[in-house]
Amino acid sequence: MLKFFGNLFKPDADKSGGTGEALATSTGGEKLTDAAAHLERGESHFDNGEYDSAIADFSQAITLNPKDAFAYLSRGNAYGIKGEYDFAIADFNQAIALNPGDAIAYCRRGLAYGYKGDHDLAIAHFCQALALSPRMPLPI
Repeated sequence: MLKFFGNLFKPDADKSGGTGEALATSTGGEKLTDAAAHLERGESHFDNGEYDSAIADFSQAITLNPKDAFAYLSRGNAYGIKGEYDFAIADFNQAIALNPGDAIAYCRRGLAYGYKGDHDLAIAHFCQALALSPRMPLPI
């Protein structure tokens, strides 16, 4: 039903905001101490449909680097897939607070509001996304 959340944006390593050195990214029980490693593993979980595990890794990345807008965006995406729109919106709000020019965050927040049935807010956020990125394809 919410597959669009998963297809809207794929992360790349340069947006992690971490140190760039993944200390351990396997799922073999090692303790990860790098925000980028948690983001990478979270995206792997997300791609495999393991949304609770993805949320846990994204949350740890946020703990290690609370100024990483991309981590909030990623966790919000996982919450959105699960239908936990209030949590998704809270994360998209934080991503926007940290990076006000991120059209994707506005678009995702619009999606979450749309799925909640608040179409006026959804349209407002889609319009903001278009104002920031006029060529951005919207999910409507």
